[in-house]
Amino acid sequence: MRLLKFRVWNEWEHKMEIPDNIANGIDGNKYQVMQFTGLFDKQGKEIYEGDILGGIWAGGWIVWCEKCKSFEYFINGFGCASCEGDIYWQEVIEDEKRLEVTGNIYQNPELLEVVL
Repeated sequence: MRLLKFRVWNEWEHKMEIPDNIANGIDGNKYQVMQFTGLFDKQGKEIYEGDILGGIWAGGWIVWCEKCKSFEYFINGFGCASCEGDIYWQEVIEDEKRLEVTGNIYQNPELLEVVL
């Protein structure tokens, strides 16, 4: 069974935090909650929802896809890469160790401009 872990983006203080108790602390729009995907990048860093990946697919980010019912790689202007049948990022992470987290959509939105 995969460990459920979360982090939150604190809108008011503009910083990423690891919550000790999500149920007692999410106050309106103050926090954006992101779940751990269960995968690690090529440097061994945990990959969370909202992370921007670098390497061979620079500029996309990870988000939950309702159609796929899993965390998937999204590209600006194209949507879910898995739904399009193009990219299976989980395999590249696990088998080839070629992707790395370069930032996240809250602290590094400029990294998303790479794929426009």
